[in-house]
Amino acid sequence: LLHRWTTLAGLAEQDAADLIQEVFVILVRELPEFRYNPASGSFRGWLRTVTLNKCRERQRRRRIGQGQGG
Repeated sequence: LLHRWTTLAGLAEQDAADLIQEVFVILVRELPEFRYNPASGSFRGWLRTVTLNKCRERQRRRRIGQGQGG
């Protein structure tokens, strides 16, 4: 699931694998405190948001690193 989301976001295979590891680190840190609340959305929705935000962060860092910030 995570791999599909990262590749659909346009990441190369190696970048997708690296990003998935970053998402796992977040999961390990956040899951002990996670309490499911249907009113605030699904776990899968939260996971997708975390994954896509990490994708955006990575793309933003690349643009800034290439002098194309903004």
